[in-house]
Amino acid sequence: MSTGRITSASRADSATLKRMTPAGRFYKPELDCLRFLAFLGVFVRHSFPGEASYYAAHGFPVLLANLAASTVRAGGFGVDLFFVLSAYLITELLLREFDVYGTLHAGAFLVRRALRIWPLFFLFLAIAWICDRYALATQGMTIGYIAAFLLFLGNWSCVLWGFPSSVAALLWSVSIEEQFYLAWPFALSRLGRNRVLPAALTLIFVAVIARPLTVATGAAYPAVWCSTLCRLDTIAAGILLALFMRRKAVAQVTHWPVTLVVCAALVWSVTEMAFPVGEQRPWAISFSYPVVALASVGMLVGALSLQGRTRELIVNRLTVYLVACTN
Repeated sequence: MSTGRITSASRADSATLKRMTPAGRFYKPELDCLRFLAFLGVFVRHSFPGEASYYAAHGFPVLLANLAASTVRAGGFGVDLFFVLSAYLITELLLREFDVYGTLHAGAFLVRRALRIWPLFFLFLAIAWICDRYALATQGMTIGYIAAFLLFLGNWSCVLWGFPSSVAALLWSVSIEEQFYLAWPFALSRLGRNRVLPAALTLIFVAVIARPLTVATGAAYPAVWCSTLCRLDTIAAGILLALFMRRKAVAQVTHWPVTLVVCAALVWSVTEMAFPVGEQRPWAISFSYPVVALASVGMLVGALSLQGRTRELIVNRLTVYLVACTN
């Protein structure tokens, strides 16, 4: 009898361990390089002047000055690339778990995400708060902002009150990603893998409606830029890409991966030149946000299509090291 109880307990422990174990290893260093590109874009956006007058004053022709300024500002679209990339990776990992176990253990998946992301997030937030309070007189976050960021609602605090005067303001995008991480595994476990497509299409519909409605209410920047509802189609794009890539061999997607990435980056610049993010007009954001999302998908497809010598040149020890330093 005692042996039977021990065996049952062992089986229960084994089942629990199985639920906590990731469904195989899914690691593509080229995606880490793309993550570094997204980081670099955001870094450039916050480190260089985004006004054409600055470059014109330094001898740039008018057209090149405008292109340089819009390229700098377009670096902010690295956020969109982060959203597409995160949605793709998370959806792919969840679907792989369905493949291996026939079910999805959302709680165990969330624990793995939390252990990987939350410690660094809260540490940076604490350091930023200490610096704001005791070292940087020009910066500061109110209790309301602190509470919102601690609850992964920092983006909504930016929607309501604008960006806080703090380096921690950059964490608004992490709030959207964490909201996705918290909701999508549980939603997918309820919906099942066969309903992923209609779920993604629903997210696109919500975003397409939410953006012009937000602007119509008189909301000012950064209301649309930071709103979760207005960013759902970018997340949906990553989800749809995960579905597409599972049905088609990556090598057959494109034979010009680097060209695709470069062209997508140019689309970012041209879109920002024609429709600056800060100018919130219903018809403009109805066009510009989806275009940027599609361009971000193009970058991801290009990265996933890298092969042979081209992949070896791009994915090397240096790039992997730089990625490790920025993630």
